[in-house]
Amino acid sequence: MIDAVRVGTALWVLGRALAMVVFVNRYLGGVVMRFLRRASWDATVDDYLPAVTVVIPLFNELLTRIPDFEAGDPDLLGTNFMRGVKRMPFRFTPEK
Repeated sequence: MIDAVRVGTALWVLGRALAMVVFVNRYLGGVVMRFLRRASWDATVDDYLPAVTVVIPLFNELLTRIPDFEAGDPDLLGTNFMRGVKRMPFRFTPEK
């Protein structure tokens, strides 16, 4: 019969080994390949604000097209890992 402690230990070792392979491949491998190819790092853009450039104009356009909308209370996701809206009632009169 297989010992449960040995199985648990083997699964723990396999999980840690997989995490180490993913970490080494993703982070350390990327740095090494960038160094070997003599590639530069991606340029950073300091003045890009996605909320200002995308979301706010989107809602402004919605307000001009749908002036009488009502949003109800949202049903939130019930997890601690990701907080978000699962469902939110919404009523409006279509534009003619």
